[in-house]
Amino acid sequence: MVLTDAFYPNWVATIDEEKAKIYLADGLVRAIFVPEGNHTIEFQYEPVFFQSGGIISFVTGIFLIVVLVYSHKFKKIS
Repeated sequence: MVLTDAFYPNWVATIDEEKAKIYLADGLVRAIFVPEGNHTIEFQYEPVFFQSGGIISFVTGIFLIVVLVYSHKFKKIS
């Protein structure tokens, strides 16, 4: 099966929920080998920087909540 969008290494493919290797076809697009018959094929884009950004955002959010709680308690004491 050949998809006509650009090949990029962060794509993950599954055939019937089993990981499949994605190949570079014609020097530009994505392709996978699909066995004969009916199958469920899924592609997911999993960029590393997106996952890292989510973790950084989560940690920053927790930090800001802690700072707000402590600054609010400090104002009541003073």
